[in-house]
Amino acid sequence: MIPEYEKTLKEITSPLSSIGFEMKTNTDFKAVFMSDGGWKILLEGDRYYRPLIEITISPPHDNSEYSLRIIIKCYETIEKEKQLPPTAINQVEFLLKNFHSWVKNTQTYKSTYDKLNA
Repeated sequence: MIPEYEKTLKEITSPLSSIGFEMKTNTDFKAVFMSDGGWKILLEGDRYYRPLIEITISPPHDNSEYSLRIIIKCYETIEKEKQLPPTAINQVEFLLKNFHSWVKNTQTYKSTYDKLNA
């Protein structure tokens, strides 16, 4: 990634590897992480509004792509538990805590996600 995004990429690579994600692609504005189970995480830096970063996650065998920022809003709505602001680092911290117990079960939040993303 370009220097403006490289620091964030370095900060999230190790934590993501701790839950089974390995970086597969690293270009100027995108980094792709994959898990052995087929989950994909896309870290995408904005070309023009730097340092804006979007993190999305995609389930295996599914063309759906979920914004981690919106998943966090779903969590707050459903679980009634306020989370930290959705910086890239905070989004990854949320994923570390909730990937296996909450994020993997897309049916838990799909209807709320669709409402918030409308």
